[in-house]
Amino acid sequence: MFRTNIYIDGFNLYFGSLKRSKYKWLDVSKMCSLLLSERNVVGNIKYFTAQVSARLNDPQQPVRQQMYYRALRTIPNLKIICGQFQTRKTRMPLVNCEYDRSQRKNNHILFFRSNNEAGGRPELVKQHLYYSQTDLHNFDVHAVFSQVPKDQIQSAYVLRTDEKGSDVNLATHLVYDACNNDFDVAVVVSNDSDLYEAIRLSIGLGKTVGVFNPQQKPVSRKLASVATFVRPIREGVLSASQFPEAMQDSVGDFRKPSEW
Repeated sequence: MFRTNIYIDGFNLYFGSLKRSKYKWLDVSKMCSLLLSERNVVGNIKYFTAQVSARLNDPQQPVRQQMYYRALRTIPNLKIICGQFQTRKTRMPLVNCEYDRSQRKNNHILFFRSNNEAGGRPELVKQHLYYSQTDLHNFDVHAVFSQVPKDQIQSAYVLRTDEKGSDVNLATHLVYDACNNDFDVAVVVSNDSDLYEAIRLSIGLGKTVGVFNPQQKPVSRKLASVATFVRPIREGVLSASQFPEAMQDSVGDFRKPSEW
C-alpha cells in the first residue's frame, strides 16, 4: 500500500476542465480515487485556490464559490489553502475586427502586431499560441508581424485580475511534505509547468510524483519529462465524481448552486 497525497491547483482544474462544463460540483476526492489504484491510500488532499470577488456581470460568483467550499469541507481529509487575487488597471490592445476567419481573430496576434514583437519570427507563433499545424496553414503567419503605425493601434483600459500564490503554495507544500516523509506517492492536479522544479525535487527525495492533467491540451512537456506518471482527467471521470445535489454539514443543509 502507498501513502498518497493529492495537491490540487483549483484554478488550473476549473479553467481546464470545469468552467464550460456541467461538472462544477466536483467531488475531487472521488475523482482522484477513480484515477488511482486500490494500492493508493489517500492521506491528505490539499486544494489551492483564492477567494473570488463579486463582479458587476456576476455578483453571485463568491456565493457559489463559498457553497462549493462547504461541499469540499465535507471531505474529512481535505484542506483548502488560499492565495489571493491582485486587481489592477492596465491598457490592452483591442481585437482587430477586420481579420477574416482564416486568421483566427486573436488578441495575442494583435499584441504581436501592435508591438512588433518577436522580430518577424513566425516560429514564435507556434511557441506562444496553441495552434495546430493545420491552423497555422490557414493564415499568412508572416502577415502577423506586419508593421502597424502607433496611431492606428486601438486599445482600452481593462481591469485585469491575476491569481497569486496558488502555484507557489502548492510547490512549497509538495516539497515540504516530501522532506517530512508525509507520503510515498504525490499526485499534482495541474498542467502548470511552473511546478516542474517542485516535482523534480520531490522525486529526488525518493518520492513518486504523478500529474493528473485537467486541461484539454496535452500535458506540459516539462511536466511530462519529470513526472513519474501522467494521466488525463476525462469527462467520464468528472461525470462520475459529482457531489449529491443536496448535502449536509455541521451548519445545516445546502444545495448545489442552481446556475451550475
